[in-house]
Amino acid sequence: MGLAERLEAADLSECYGRGCTTCLWYAALPDVDRQAFDDWVDAGKSVRGLWKLCVEEGIKISCTPFRDHVANHHPVRDKS
Repeated sequence: MGLAERLEAADLSECYGRGCTTCLWYAALPDVDRQAFDDWVDAGKSVRGLWKLCVEEGIKISCTPFRDHVANHHPVRDKS
């Protein structure tokens, strides 16, 4: 079976249709924790450091997709 046939037959909605794991986790945080997350990112602090702290708070994701979330789903807010 070739790739085209596999892709046509694949039902990956259970694995890939849920959305960004970090976005889902972030949305469930209390307001004060979301604000602290936002402030950390806006200050340009270490994304790896933020990830380590979030792992301690229960997020179950590796650093690479977490970094992708910060880069693509969590832009730095304009401070003006």
